[in-house]
Amino acid sequence: MDLCDVDSSFTLLTQVVVYFGSACSIVSVVNNSLIFWSLATHKDRFTCYFQYLMLLSFFDVFVSFSYIPVITIDHLKDVLQSLPMARAWWQYFGVMLAVTHVAMTASYFLLLGASIERFCITTRSRFLHLVQTRRTFFCTVAIFIALFTKAPIVMELDLLPNPNCTGTVAEYFVDIDGLIDKHFEFYMSSTDLVSLLTMLGCAVRLPIYMSCNKELRRVIINRLGFRRPAADDVQSVNLQYHGVTQNLLYEHFEGIKPTMRLLRADRSGSVTDERRLMMNVL
Repeated sequence: MDLCDVDSSFTLLTQVVVYFGSACSIVSVVNNSLIFWSLATHKDRFTCYFQYLMLLSFFDVFVSFSYIPVITIDHLKDVLQSLPMARAWWQYFGVMLAVTHVAMTASYFLLLGASIERFCITTRSRFLHLVQTRRTFFCTVAIFIALFTKAPIVMELDLLPNPNCTGTVAEYFVDIDGLIDKHFEFYMSSTDLVSLLTMLGCAVRLPIYMSCNKELRRVIINRLGFRRPAADDVQSVNLQYHGVTQNLLYEHFEGIKPTMRLLRADRSGSVTDERRLMMNVL
């Protein structure tokens, strides 16, 4: 094959990457924008685990938005042999690739932070209070680590002109001699597959939240205006325990404190109406 030739065949993998991947990208942008909007406008976004999910959806929007310009256009320029499309892609792909990697890396660390908090809640760790009161610090560290480790990608990619192929879609190339000589097809197929699975994971995040997390489902449905919060909703319940009013919102998200305070408040040992309501809410 001539050095200036590119694989312009519209294979099954290419069709899946272009059509299915682009559809997942659009769905993911819409879903994660809805999640971010719902959580960012919630009054308790910085006092519970919503902070992790809000930032996670924010970075997922960047990852999903970058899919079509970086992956889909890359295939289309080769299939269509479009020189303007190729020249535009070579100019912006390095920056967008760096943005994508920064967003994905930050997302991984945010998920790690949320998992650590959930682990502390489950095990009733003595570090639970520290983890819950330092969410903003952990999120900031995650973002800085992502920027420090992945942003330099834009400077690491050596975009070199290919003087023998001027006027074609292959007039530039990235200096990856080892991959081109030995494993180029495997590298490209693996990259496409990983990108496709990443988009699929981002796109299904909203359905997973809606089906598995009652608090998030309530926040999103209320934000869309489909129903008003019920009078006995978790976010507005105030129970009287022997003259002491307990607001359940923040404590409910901590997972453990409501039951402990309830037991301390009711020393009679009887199952009161308030306790029944508490059990139904949780």
